[in-house]
Amino acid sequence: MTNKELSNDLKKKAIALGLCSKWQNNWTTEDKDKLCNMYIEGIDFCIINNYPTCEYMKANFDGVMQQNGIFVDDKVAINKKERLVYVLNGSSCGYINFEGFDVCEVYVRHNSNVKINIQGQASVYICAYDNAKVDIEQSGNLSRVKVFKYSNDVTITQRGSNISIKEGKMG
Repeated sequence: MTNKELSNDLKKKAIALGLCSKWQNNWTTEDKDKLCNMYIEGIDFCIINNYPTCEYMKANFDGVMQQNGIFVDDKVAINKKERLVYVLNGSSCGYINFEGFDVCEVYVRHNSNVKINIQGQASVYICAYDNAKVDIEQSGNLSRVKVFKYSNDVTITQRGSNISIKEGKMG
C-alpha cells in the first residue's frame, strides 16, 4: 500500500468511527511520521475506538511508529527520554526510566507490562487501560507520578511516596 493509499484508508476508517469535521479537514498528510504524530495528538479518539488496531499498526507502521514513541508487542527499554509521549499497545513489555527534569505522558494499553522508574525532579503522567500492568518506582521528594486507571483490570504496583492514583473516565 502506498503512503497515499494508507493515509486515505486511515481517514476513511476514522470518518466511519465519527471523526469530527475539523480533523477531517486538517487531514492532508501522507507522511508516516506525521500520521504517527496525528495518532498521538488524537490519542483519546484512538483509544476509545481502538483505532487503528494493533495488527494494522504492525503491518503498516513497523519501524516508523517505534521512532515516534508508539509500540505494539515490542520490548521497550528507554533510559533517556526522547519523546513527550509514549504509547505501549498490545503485549509490549519492558521499562522506562525518567530522571532530571523529564516531563512525560505514558499510555499503557491492552496487555502491556511496563516498569517505570521516576527520580530527580521528573514529572510523569500515566494512563493505564484494559489489562495493563504498571510497576512504578518513584524516589526522592521532588519527582512525582500521577496515574489514571481506566479499567478495573489494570494492575498498579507502586513504591514511593509521591504517587497519586485516580480512576479515569473514558469519553
